[in-house]
Amino acid sequence: MRIEEALALYCAQLEANGRSLHTIRKAQRHIGELARWAARERAGEDLRDWTSATTSEFLRAAHALPGASGAKRAQSTLNGLRSSVRSFFRFLVDAQYIAHDPARLVKHARCASLPPRGLSAKDQERLIAHLRDSARQSATAERDQMLVALALATGLRLGSLLGLDVQDMDLDAGELIVRVVKGGTPQIVPLGPAIVGTLKRYIERLGLEDGPLFRSRTGERLGPRQVQQRLRAAGKRAGLRRLPSPHDLRRTFGIELYARTHDLLLVQAALGHAAITSTLRYAAADQQRLRNALQSL
Repeated sequence: MRIEEALALYCAQLEANGRSLHTIRKAQRHIGELARWAARERAGEDLRDWTSATTSEFLRAAHALPGASGAKRAQSTLNGLRSSVRSFFRFLVDAQYIAHDPARLVKHARCASLPPRGLSAKDQERLIAHLRDSARQSATAERDQMLVALALATGLRLGSLLGLDVQDMDLDAGELIVRVVKGGTPQIVPLGPAIVGTLKRYIERLGLEDGPLFRSRTGERLGPRQVQQRLRAAGKRAGLRRLPSPHDLRRTFGIELYARTHDLLLVQAALGHAAITSTLRYAAADQQRLRNALQSL
């Protein structure tokens, strides 16, 4: 069995299991890298002949390759690759396509998790002021302003934001239903009064009754790539030194919520983290609290 054939079967199983498009694309990207390496090195073209040594050689080669920016790959990035390889081969063994697991010995590297980086208060002010000024000139800019405001108010992932429909809003109750969720279980997200008012005005001005909340100029659901490009362009025009990504907005929400509450379980629930270990990074990001404690000594 060739890697390309096995990958198609693996992705079909992921889809059948209800895994997200993000998860499937990550598997395609990582195992695609494995396939290209095997073709280049003429190593283990038939997966039934693949050994633990072959897997180790691939991961050593991947460690030496630069990342997308040209810099050395971080161990956290390589841990993602290791996880994909392990899951891929475990599927092949469980489905009885191969007899033994050549990734059984693969372990994650130990690496420190850096605190999340969000937007500073000053950068938020600059970005929001620029978007507010631009929103007066076009409906597209008004949409961008609304998307950023909702992201900062809820901490939703980009896919969840773009998956929202107008009929998912219950603004009288101050909540929305998020149907595109990591893990697949819809959730109800409470909204503060300020963002409820902003959403009401946005929906009324654009005359939205149903369908996607955030739309392209052609009326179709807005895509993640468009958001990424427009957010970076807005950050550049606003004079931000570090151009923001959609996930920076989510991190900013998490950092600010923890700073206000110092409640990791609340932050975990708000961000929809399956494991508290993902949320612990936000405690490490609260540097101001540490400074205040040190000044009182």
